[in-house]
Amino acid sequence: MKPSRALELNVLAESGLNFLSMTLTAPLIFPEDDGYFETSQTLNLRYAHKRPAAIARCKTPDDVAQCLAFCHEYDFPFAMKSGGHSYAGYSTTDGLLLDMSAMNTCTYDPDTGILHVEGGARILDVLTTLEPHNRAITHGRCSTVGVSSMVMGGGSGFNMRRNGMGCDKVVAVELVTVEGDLCTVTADSDPELFWACRGGGAGQFGVTTGLKIQTFPATKVTVFSFEWHDAPAKALHQVMTLLNDSPNAFGSRVALARRSADQPVVATCLGQFHGDAETVRAFFASLAPSDVSEIQTLSYRDAQVYLDEVLDPLYFHESSMYVADTPCLDFLERGQAYLQDWPGTAGEVDLRYFQTGGVINDVAQDATAFPHRDTRWLMVTGLTWDETDSKDSIDRSLAWQKKFYASALPTGTGGSYANLLDPTLDKWANAYFKANLERLSAVKQRMDPDGLLARPQMVPLPKKQLEPAE
Repeated sequence: MKPSRALELNVLAESGLNFLSMTLTAPLIFPEDDGYFETSQTLNLRYAHKRPAAIARCKTPDDVAQCLAFCHEYDFPFAMKSGGHSYAGYSTTDGLLLDMSAMNTCTYDPDTGILHVEGGARILDVLTTLEPHNRAITHGRCSTVGVSSMVMGGGSGFNMRRNGMGCDKVVAVELVTVEGDLCTVTADSDPELFWACRGGGAGQFGVTTGLKIQTFPATKVTVFSFEWHDAPAKALHQVMTLLNDSPNAFGSRVALARRSADQPVVATCLGQFHGDAETVRAFFASLAPSDVSEIQTLSYRDAQVYLDEVLDPLYFHESSMYVADTPCLDFLERGQAYLQDWPGTAGEVDLRYFQTGGVINDVAQDATAFPHRDTRWLMVTGLTWDETDSKDSIDRSLAWQKKFYASALPTGTGGSYANLLDPTLDKWANAYFKANLERLSAVKQRMDPDGLLARPQMVPLPKKQLEPAE
Protein backbone atom coordinates (compact mmCIF):
# COMPACT_ATOMS: atom_id res chain seq x y z
CA MET A 1 0.00 0.00 0.00
CA LYS A 2 1.35 3.41 -0.89
CA PRO A 3 1.58 5.93 1.96
CA SER A 4 -0.65 8.70 0.57
CA ARG A 5 -3.78 8.84 2.72
CA ALA A 6 -6.51 11.36 3.49
CA LEU A 7 -6.38 9.99 7.04
CA GLU A 8 -3.20 9.23 8.93
CA LEU A 9 -3.37 5.48 9.56
CA ASN A 10 -1.81 3.50 12.33
CA VAL A 11 -0.10 0.23 11.47
CA LEU A 12 -3.00 -1.95 12.62
CA ALA A 13 -5.61 0.01 10.63
CA GLU A 14 -3.43 -0.04 7.52
CA SER A 15 -2.99 -3.78 7.85
CA GLY A 16 -6.73 -4.16 8.39
CA LEU A 17 -7.52 -2.18 5.24
CA ASN A 18 -5.17 -4.39 3.24
CA PHE A 19 -6.91 -7.50 4.53
CA LEU A 20 -10.37 -6.01 3.97
CA SER A 21 -9.41 -5.18 0.37
CA MET A 22 -8.62 -8.83 -0.30
CA THR A 23 -11.91 -10.13 1.15
CA LEU A 24 -14.37 -7.82 -0.62
CA THR A 25 -15.98 -8.57 -3.99
CA ALA A 26 -13.92 -5.72 -5.48
CA PRO A 27 -10.64 -4.38 -4.06
CA LEU A 28 -10.62 -1.11 -2.18
CA ILE A 29 -9.83 2.05 -4.14
CA PHE A 30 -7.00 4.09 -2.60
CA PRO A 31 -6.04 7.73 -3.33
CA GLU A 32 -3.40 6.69 -5.84
CA ASP A 33 -5.78 4.44 -7.82
CA ASP A 34 -7.66 5.22 -11.03
CA GLY A 35 -11.23 6.31 -10.39
CA TYR A 36 -10.56 7.52 -6.85
CA PHE A 37 -11.37 11.18 -7.48
CA GLU A 38 -14.58 10.54 -9.43
CA THR A 39 -15.88 7.98 -6.93
CA SER A 40 -15.20 10.19 -3.91
CA GLN A 41 -16.74 13.30 -5.48
CA THR A 42 -19.71 14.85 -3.70
CA LEU A 43 -22.36 17.22 -5.03
CA ASN A 44 -21.69 20.01 -2.55
CA LEU A 45 -18.13 21.19 -3.18
CA ARG A 46 -18.03 22.82 0.25
CA TYR A 47 -17.06 19.37 1.51
CA ALA A 48 -14.83 18.26 -1.36
CA HIS A 49 -11.72 18.77 0.78
CA LYS A 50 -12.67 15.71 2.84
CA ARG A 51 -11.39 12.68 0.94
CA PRO A 52 -11.51 9.06 2.11
CA ALA A 53 -8.51 6.95 3.07
CA ALA A 54 -10.12 4.20 0.99
CA ILE A 55 -13.30 3.49 -0.96
CA ALA A 56 -15.17 0.19 -0.73
CA ARG A 57 -17.15 -0.51 -3.91
CA CYS A 58 -19.83 -2.57 -2.20
CA LYS A 59 -21.53 -5.04 -4.53
CA THR A 60 -23.30 -7.28 -2.01
CA PRO A 61 -24.77 -6.98 1.49
CA ASP A 62 -21.86 -9.11 2.70
CA ASP A 63 -19.43 -6.45 1.44
CA VAL A 64 -21.31 -3.91 3.54
CA ALA A 65 -21.23 -6.19 6.58
CA GLN A 66 -17.48 -6.71 6.28
CA CYS A 67 -16.88 -2.97 6.03
CA LEU A 68 -18.95 -2.31 9.14
CA ALA A 69 -17.08 -5.02 11.02
CA PHE A 70 -13.74 -3.46 10.06
CA CYS A 71 -14.84 0.03 11.13
CA HIS A 72 -16.15 -1.31 14.43
CA GLU A 73 -12.98 -3.28 15.19
CA TYR A 74 -10.58 -0.43 14.40
CA ASP A 75 -12.84 2.43 15.51
CA PHE A 76 -12.44 3.69 11.96
CA PRO A 77 -14.58 6.57 10.62
CA PHE A 78 -16.79 5.88 7.63
CA ALA A 79 -19.63 7.23 5.53
CA MET A 80 -22.15 5.76 3.12
CA LYS A 81 -22.79 7.10 -0.37
CA SER A 82 -25.59 6.21 -2.76
CA GLY A 83 -26.15 9.37 -4.80
CA GLY A 84 -23.66 11.62 -3.04
CA HIS A 85 -26.22 14.41 -2.68
CA SER A 86 -25.91 14.97 1.08
CA TYR A 87 -26.51 18.71 1.48
CA ALA A 88 -24.31 18.79 4.58
CA GLY A 89 -21.55 16.59 3.20
CA TYR A 90 -22.44 13.57 5.33
CA SER A 91 -21.66 11.21 2.42
CA THR A 92 -18.00 12.24 2.71
CA THR A 93 -15.36 11.01 5.15
CA ASP A 94 -11.64 10.91 5.76
CA GLY A 95 -12.02 7.25 6.69
CA LEU A 96 -13.70 4.45 4.69
CA LEU A 97 -16.33 5.41 2.10
CA LEU A 98 -18.95 2.72 1.45
CA ASP A 99 -19.84 3.42 -2.17
CA MET A 100 -23.16 1.73 -2.96
CA SER A 101 -23.36 2.74 -6.64
CA ALA A 102 -22.63 -0.78 -7.94
CA MET A 103 -25.72 -2.07 -6.09
CA ASN A 104 -28.12 -0.42 -8.51
CA THR A 105 -30.33 -3.23 -9.84
CA CYS A 106 -34.08 -2.54 -10.00
CA THR A 107 -36.67 -5.23 -10.69
CA TYR A 108 -40.43 -4.87 -11.11
CA ASP A 109 -43.04 -7.50 -10.28
CA PRO A 110 -46.10 -6.93 -12.53
CA ASP A 111 -48.25 -9.27 -10.41
CA THR A 112 -47.90 -7.18 -7.26
CA GLY A 113 -46.86 -3.80 -8.67
CA ILE A 114 -43.89 -3.84 -6.31
CA LEU A 115 -40.50 -2.44 -7.30
CA HIS A 116 -37.35 -3.84 -5.71
CA VAL A 117 -34.43 -1.40 -5.68
CA GLU A 118 -30.94 -2.10 -4.42
CA GLY A 119 -29.32 0.33 -2.01
CA GLY A 120 -27.27 2.16 -4.65
CA ALA A 121 -30.00 2.60 -7.28
CA ARG A 122 -30.70 6.15 -8.41
CA ILE A 123 -33.85 7.78 -9.71
CA LEU A 124 -32.70 7.29 -13.30
CA ASP A 125 -32.44 3.52 -12.68
CA VAL A 126 -36.01 3.48 -11.37
CA LEU A 127 -37.38 5.48 -14.30
CA THR A 128 -35.67 3.16 -16.79
CA THR A 129 -37.01 0.04 -15.08
CA LEU A 130 -40.60 1.25 -14.71
CA GLU A 131 -41.00 2.97 -18.10
CA PRO A 132 -42.12 -0.18 -20.00
CA HIS A 133 -44.74 -0.86 -17.33
CA ASN A 134 -46.19 2.67 -17.12
CA ARG A 135 -45.59 2.72 -13.37
CA ALA A 136 -43.90 5.19 -11.03
CA ILE A 137 -42.98 6.00 -7.44
CA THR A 138 -42.74 9.36 -5.72
CA HIS A 139 -39.32 10.74 -6.59
CA GLY A 140 -37.48 14.03 -6.89
CA ARG A 141 -36.49 15.87 -10.06
CA CYS A 142 -32.75 15.21 -9.97
CA SER A 143 -32.23 11.81 -11.64
CA THR A 144 -28.86 11.15 -9.94
CA VAL A 145 -30.26 11.14 -6.39
CA GLY A 146 -29.96 7.83 -4.53
CA VAL A 147 -33.42 6.29 -4.09
CA SER A 148 -32.85 4.57 -0.75
CA SER A 149 -31.53 7.72 0.94
CA MET A 150 -34.31 9.81 -0.58
CA VAL A 151 -37.06 7.46 0.57
CA MET A 152 -35.61 6.82 4.03
CA GLY A 153 -35.73 10.57 4.73
CA GLY A 154 -39.31 10.95 3.50
CA GLY A 155 -39.12 11.06 -0.29
CA SER A 156 -40.63 14.17 -1.87
CA GLY A 157 -41.46 14.99 -5.48
CA PHE A 158 -44.16 16.13 -7.84
CA ASN A 159 -46.13 12.90 -7.28
CA MET A 160 -46.41 13.28 -3.52
CA ARG A 161 -49.68 15.23 -3.34
CA ARG A 162 -51.40 12.54 -5.41
CA ASN A 163 -49.65 9.39 -4.20
CA GLY A 164 -48.01 10.22 -0.88
CA MET A 165 -44.42 10.56 0.26
CA GLY A 166 -41.95 7.98 -1.03
CA CYS A 167 -41.73 6.42 2.44
CA ASP A 168 -45.51 5.90 2.53
CA LYS A 169 -45.26 3.27 -0.23
CA VAL A 170 -42.39 1.21 1.22
CA VAL A 171 -43.41 -2.37 2.03
CA ALA A 172 -40.02 -3.82 3.03
CA VAL A 173 -36.53 -2.60 3.92
CA GLU A 174 -33.39 -4.72 3.53
CA LEU A 175 -30.92 -3.62 6.16
CA VAL A 176 -27.42 -4.60 7.26
CA THR A 177 -27.32 -3.97 11.00
CA VAL A 178 -24.30 -2.76 12.96
CA GLU A 179 -23.76 -6.39 14.00
CA GLY A 180 -23.43 -7.33 10.32
CA ASP A 181 -26.74 -9.17 10.06
CA LEU A 182 -28.88 -8.84 6.94
CA CYS A 183 -32.54 -8.51 7.83
CA THR A 184 -35.70 -7.81 5.86
CA VAL A 185 -37.81 -5.42 7.86
CA THR A 186 -41.58 -5.31 7.34
CA ALA A 187 -44.63 -4.19 9.28
CA ASP A 188 -45.01 -7.77 10.52
CA SER A 189 -41.38 -8.69 11.23
CA ASP A 190 -40.41 -5.59 13.25
CA PRO A 191 -43.16 -2.94 13.30
CA GLU A 192 -41.19 -0.32 15.23
CA LEU A 193 -38.05 -0.52 13.10
CA PHE A 194 -40.19 -0.54 9.95
CA TRP A 195 -41.92 2.59 11.22
CA ALA A 196 -38.58 4.31 11.91
CA CYS A 197 -37.09 3.44 8.51
CA ARG A 198 -39.91 5.24 6.73
CA GLY A 199 -38.89 8.85 7.24
CA GLY A 200 -36.33 8.56 10.03
CA GLY A 201 -33.44 9.30 7.70
CA ALA A 202 -30.81 7.38 5.75
CA GLY A 203 -28.09 5.49 7.62
CA GLN A 204 -29.74 5.90 11.00
CA PHE A 205 -30.48 2.28 11.95
CA GLY A 206 -28.20 0.30 9.64
CA VAL A 207 -27.12 0.35 6.00
CA THR A 208 -30.00 0.02 3.54
CA THR A 209 -29.13 -2.51 0.84
CA GLY A 210 -32.60 -2.76 -0.70
CA LEU A 211 -36.17 -1.50 -0.64
CA LYS A 212 -39.49 -2.85 -1.87
CA ILE A 213 -41.83 -0.05 -2.91
CA GLN A 214 -45.44 -0.22 -4.06
CA THR A 215 -45.71 1.56 -7.42
CA PHE A 216 -48.70 3.33 -8.98
CA PRO A 217 -49.87 3.88 -12.59
CA ALA A 218 -48.16 6.63 -14.56
CA THR A 219 -49.00 7.21 -18.19
CA LYS A 220 -49.12 10.65 -19.75
CA VAL A 221 -48.72 13.82 -17.71
CA THR A 222 -48.84 17.50 -18.61
CA VAL A 223 -45.83 19.59 -17.65
CA PHE A 224 -45.93 23.36 -17.27
CA SER A 225 -43.44 26.18 -16.82
CA PHE A 226 -44.13 29.90 -16.32
CA GLU A 227 -42.00 32.95 -15.63
CA TRP A 228 -42.93 36.53 -14.70
CA HIS A 229 -40.50 39.45 -14.87
CA ASP A 230 -42.78 42.31 -13.73
CA ALA A 231 -44.02 42.50 -10.11
CA PRO A 232 -42.61 39.03 -9.35
CA ALA A 233 -43.83 38.87 -5.73
CA LYS A 234 -47.38 39.70 -6.80
CA ALA A 235 -47.24 37.11 -9.61
CA LEU A 236 -45.91 34.47 -7.21
CA HIS A 237 -48.62 35.19 -4.66
CA GLN A 238 -51.28 34.84 -7.34
CA VAL A 239 -50.02 31.47 -8.58
CA MET A 240 -49.44 30.12 -5.04
CA THR A 241 -52.95 31.15 -3.98
CA LEU A 242 -54.34 29.36 -7.02
CA LEU A 243 -52.27 26.23 -6.38
CA ASN A 244 -52.95 26.16 -2.65
CA ASP A 245 -56.21 24.27 -3.10
CA SER A 246 -55.47 22.67 -6.46
CA PRO A 247 -56.43 19.06 -7.21
CA ASN A 248 -53.95 16.51 -5.85
CA ALA A 249 -52.94 15.63 -9.41
CA PHE A 250 -50.94 18.88 -9.47
CA GLY A 251 -47.35 18.99 -8.24
CA SER A 252 -45.36 22.20 -8.40
CA ARG A 253 -42.32 24.21 -7.40
CA VAL A 254 -42.52 28.01 -7.43
CA ALA A 255 -39.82 30.56 -6.68
CA LEU A 256 -38.50 34.06 -6.60
CA ALA A 257 -35.00 33.90 -8.09
CA ARG A 258 -31.96 35.91 -9.15
CA ARG A 259 -29.90 33.88 -11.59
CA SER A 260 -26.91 36.17 -11.19
CA ALA A 261 -25.98 39.29 -9.27
CA ASP A 262 -26.56 41.49 -12.34
CA GLN A 263 -30.06 40.19 -13.09
CA PRO A 264 -33.36 41.24 -11.48
CA VAL A 265 -35.68 39.04 -9.44
CA VAL A 266 -38.11 36.89 -11.44
CA ALA A 267 -40.98 34.61 -10.41
CA THR A 268 -41.14 31.05 -11.73
CA CYS A 269 -43.52 28.11 -11.61
CA LEU A 270 -42.68 24.58 -12.72
CA GLY A 271 -44.67 21.39 -12.33
CA GLN A 272 -46.73 18.54 -13.65
CA PHE A 273 -50.36 17.47 -13.74
CA HIS A 274 -51.65 13.92 -14.11
CA GLY A 275 -54.10 14.78 -16.84
CA ASP A 276 -54.54 16.67 -20.11
CA ALA A 277 -53.16 20.03 -21.27
CA GLU A 278 -56.57 21.63 -21.70
CA THR A 279 -57.32 21.15 -18.01
CA VAL A 280 -54.01 22.81 -17.13
CA ARG A 281 -54.64 25.76 -19.45
CA ALA A 282 -58.09 26.28 -17.96
CA PHE A 283 -56.74 26.04 -14.41
CA PHE A 284 -54.08 28.72 -14.97
CA ALA A 285 -56.22 30.95 -17.20
CA SER A 286 -56.75 33.58 -14.50
CA LEU A 287 -53.02 34.25 -13.97
CA ALA A 288 -51.35 37.48 -15.04
CA PRO A 289 -49.76 37.22 -18.51
CA SER A 290 -46.39 35.50 -18.21
CA ASP A 291 -43.12 36.17 -20.01
CA VAL A 292 -42.55 32.44 -20.41
CA SER A 293 -45.35 29.91 -20.79
CA GLU A 294 -44.98 26.25 -21.70
CA ILE A 295 -47.68 23.60 -21.36
CA GLN A 296 -47.32 20.22 -23.03
CA THR A 297 -48.51 16.66 -22.54
CA LEU A 298 -45.78 14.02 -22.58
CA SER A 299 -45.21 10.40 -21.69
CA TYR A 300 -44.32 10.02 -18.02
CA ARG A 301 -40.66 9.33 -18.80
CA ASP A 302 -40.35 12.26 -21.24
CA ALA A 303 -42.00 14.50 -18.69
CA GLN A 304 -39.35 13.59 -16.11
CA VAL A 305 -36.63 14.40 -18.65
CA TYR A 306 -38.28 17.81 -19.16
CA LEU A 307 -38.42 18.40 -15.40
CA ASP A 308 -35.00 16.91 -14.61
CA GLU A 309 -32.69 19.13 -12.59
CA VAL A 310 -29.27 18.15 -13.94
CA LEU A 311 -26.72 19.17 -11.32
CA ASP A 312 -22.96 19.24 -11.62
CA PRO A 313 -20.95 19.54 -8.40
CA LEU A 314 -21.25 23.08 -7.01
CA TYR A 315 -20.88 25.14 -3.84
CA PHE A 316 -24.19 25.78 -2.11
CA HIS A 317 -26.12 26.21 1.11
CA GLU A 318 -29.86 25.71 1.62
CA SER A 319 -32.16 26.08 4.61
CA SER A 320 -35.73 24.76 4.64
CA MET A 321 -38.90 25.18 6.66
CA TYR A 322 -42.44 23.89 6.29
CA VAL A 323 -45.33 26.35 6.19
CA ALA A 324 -48.99 25.60 6.77
CA ASP A 325 -50.48 27.88 4.13
CA THR A 326 -49.66 30.18 1.24
CA PRO A 327 -47.55 33.13 2.46
CA CYS A 328 -49.17 36.54 2.32
CA LEU A 329 -48.23 39.07 -0.35
CA ASP A 330 -46.43 41.22 2.21
CA PHE A 331 -44.10 38.34 3.08
CA LEU A 332 -43.34 37.58 -0.58
CA GLU A 333 -42.62 41.25 -1.23
CA ARG A 334 -40.22 41.11 1.71
CA GLY A 335 -38.66 38.05 0.07
CA GLN A 336 -38.30 39.96 -3.18
CA ALA A 337 -36.58 42.80 -1.34
CA TYR A 338 -34.33 40.28 0.39
CA LEU A 339 -33.19 38.90 -2.96
CA GLN A 340 -32.67 42.40 -4.33
CA ASP A 341 -30.36 43.13 -1.36
CA TRP A 342 -28.19 40.07 -2.00
CA PRO A 343 -24.51 41.00 -1.46
CA GLY A 344 -23.67 38.93 -4.54
CA THR A 345 -21.52 35.95 -5.49
CA ALA A 346 -20.69 34.35 -8.82
CA GLY A 347 -23.64 32.01 -8.28
CA GLU A 348 -27.37 32.55 -7.81
CA VAL A 349 -30.01 32.83 -5.10
CA ASP A 350 -33.66 32.00 -4.71
CA LEU A 351 -36.62 31.76 -2.35
CA ARG A 352 -38.29 28.52 -3.37
CA TYR A 353 -41.50 26.72 -2.43
CA PHE A 354 -42.32 23.05 -3.07
CA GLN A 355 -46.02 22.30 -2.96
CA THR A 356 -47.01 19.76 -0.29
CA GLY A 357 -50.43 18.90 1.17
CA GLY A 358 -52.81 16.60 -0.70
CA VAL A 359 -52.78 12.97 0.43
CA ILE A 360 -49.59 13.61 2.43
CA ASN A 361 -51.78 15.34 5.01
CA ASP A 362 -54.29 12.48 5.07
CA VAL A 363 -51.71 10.36 6.93
CA ALA A 364 -51.38 10.66 10.71
CA GLN A 365 -48.25 12.38 12.00
CA ASP A 366 -47.14 9.22 13.80
CA ALA A 367 -48.08 6.71 11.09
CA THR A 368 -44.51 6.89 9.76
CA ALA A 369 -41.40 8.57 11.14
CA PHE A 370 -41.91 11.42 8.62
CA PRO A 371 -43.91 13.90 10.74
CA HIS A 372 -44.75 16.83 8.46
CA ARG A 373 -48.41 16.08 7.76
CA ASP A 374 -49.90 19.54 8.36
CA THR A 375 -48.30 21.68 5.66
CA ARG A 376 -49.03 23.18 2.25
CA TRP A 377 -45.51 24.28 1.23
CA LEU A 378 -41.86 23.57 1.92
CA MET A 379 -39.92 26.85 1.79
CA VAL A 380 -36.21 26.79 0.87
CA THR A 381 -33.67 29.61 0.79
CA GLY A 382 -30.91 28.78 -1.69
CA LEU A 383 -27.46 30.25 -2.30
CA THR A 384 -24.65 29.13 -4.63
CA TRP A 385 -21.15 30.40 -5.34
CA ASP A 386 -17.97 29.25 -7.06
CA GLU A 387 -14.21 29.12 -6.58
CA THR A 388 -13.77 32.68 -7.85
CA ASP A 389 -15.61 34.13 -4.85
CA SER A 390 -13.60 35.45 -1.92
CA LYS A 391 -14.19 34.16 1.59
CA ASP A 392 -15.49 37.59 2.59
CA SER A 393 -18.11 37.65 -0.19
CA ILE A 394 -19.23 34.11 0.65
CA ASP A 395 -19.47 34.90 4.35
CA ARG A 396 -21.48 38.06 3.66
CA SER A 397 -23.96 36.13 1.52
CA LEU A 398 -24.25 33.31 4.07
CA ALA A 399 -24.93 35.83 6.85
CA TRP A 400 -27.51 37.57 4.63
CA GLN A 401 -29.21 34.24 3.94
CA LYS A 402 -29.24 33.24 7.62
CA LYS A 403 -30.73 36.58 8.67
CA PHE A 404 -33.69 36.25 6.30
CA TYR A 405 -34.27 32.62 7.29
CA ALA A 406 -34.34 33.59 10.97
CA SER A 407 -36.81 36.39 10.24
CA ALA A 408 -39.09 33.92 8.42
CA LEU A 409 -39.19 31.33 11.21
CA PRO A 410 -42.41 32.68 12.79
CA THR A 411 -44.24 31.95 9.52
CA GLY A 412 -43.33 28.24 9.60
CA THR A 413 -44.57 25.16 11.43
CA GLY A 414 -41.27 24.64 13.24
CA GLY A 415 -40.43 21.77 10.89
CA SER A 416 -37.60 21.29 8.42
CA TYR A 417 -37.02 18.56 5.82
CA ALA A 418 -34.41 16.03 6.95
CA ASN A 419 -33.37 15.26 3.36
CA LEU A 420 -32.26 18.89 2.99
CA LEU A 421 -29.76 18.58 5.81
CA ASP A 422 -28.69 21.95 7.18
CA PRO A 423 -25.67 21.94 9.53
CA THR A 424 -26.50 25.50 10.70
CA LEU A 425 -30.04 24.62 11.83
CA ASP A 426 -30.84 25.31 15.49
CA LYS A 427 -32.79 22.61 17.35
CA TRP A 428 -32.44 20.43 14.27
CA ALA A 429 -33.66 17.21 15.93
CA ASN A 430 -37.03 18.75 16.77
CA ALA A 431 -37.23 20.45 13.37
CA TYR A 432 -36.59 17.24 11.41
CA PHE A 433 -38.59 14.78 13.53
CA LYS A 434 -40.94 16.87 15.70
CA ALA A 435 -43.21 14.73 17.93
CA ASN A 436 -41.69 11.50 16.54
CA LEU A 437 -38.25 12.26 17.99
CA GLU A 438 -38.52 10.36 21.27
CA ARG A 439 -39.86 7.25 19.55
CA LEU A 440 -37.09 7.40 16.94
CA SER A 441 -34.49 7.72 19.69
CA ALA A 442 -35.71 4.51 21.27
CA VAL A 443 -35.29 2.65 17.97
CA LYS A 444 -31.84 4.19 17.56
CA GLN A 445 -30.88 2.93 21.01
CA ARG A 446 -31.90 -0.60 20.09
CA MET A 447 -30.28 -0.67 16.65
CA ASP A 448 -27.09 1.32 17.27
CA PRO A 449 -26.44 1.48 21.03
CA ASP A 450 -22.71 2.17 20.66
CA GLY A 451 -23.15 4.90 18.06
CA LEU A 452 -21.26 3.12 15.26
CA LEU A 453 -23.39 4.98 12.73
CA ALA A 454 -22.81 8.33 14.41
CA ARG A 455 -22.51 11.46 12.29
CA PRO A 456 -23.62 15.05 12.83
CA GLN A 457 -27.41 15.46 13.03
CA MET A 458 -27.97 11.75 13.69
CA VAL A 459 -31.05 10.70 15.63
CA PRO A 460 -29.86 11.19 19.23
CA LEU A 461 -29.78 8.34 21.71
CA PRO A 462 -32.27 8.62 24.60
CA LYS A 463 -29.49 8.96 27.20
CA LYS A 464 -28.62 12.33 25.67
CA GLN A 465 -30.64 15.34 26.69
CA LEU A 466 -33.45 15.82 24.20
CA GLU A 467 -35.13 19.13 23.53
CA PRO A 468 -38.87 19.15 24.25
CA ALA A 469 -40.76 18.16 21.10
CA GLU A 470 -43.04 20.82 19.73
